[in-house]
Amino acid sequence: MDKQQLKDYKRLREEIECEQERLEMMEIKILGISSKNSDGMPRSSSSEYDKMATQIAYKTDIENNLAQLLQQEKIKRKEIEKEIVEWLEYPDERMIIRLRYIDGLSWREISELLFSKRRDYYDEEEKYKKRVYRLHGNALVKLANANNGVKGSKKE
Repeated sequence: MDKQQLKDYKRLREEIECEQERLEMMEIKILGISSKNSDGMPRSSSSEYDKMATQIAYKTDIENNLAQLLQQEKIKRKEIEKEIVEWLEYPDERMIIRLRYIDGLSWREISELLFSKRRDYYDEEEKYKKRVYRLHGNALVKLANANNGVKGSKKE
């Protein structure tokens, strides 16, 4: 597992969010088309029905694509979780990788989550953020070494 694979996973999650938004917009569009026809007045053209059929077909395509993306995400998340547990022995390193790449949190949010209960956190916020960067870097090195079969990792 290397940083690029983690970034790819993060991008996959972003792609899923975009597809979910597209699906919501398409559903609103379809409801808008159908509500135009709910006044009970006769229509002389089938263009509204053709438009609705096209929109429903697009919606189905989006749903199918979303299902595939969700399946890919599930597989990749399990792979990441497996490597995190297998190769990172320190809970802080595990948490940072999970929070950053699986949950998509910012560095500030991660730092706050891990260290905000400490008395000096708000006075020394930069110090704690640097600590998060260092732990993150150590975790990435361990995961990359594990990926390359380098000795000195948790599991030898």
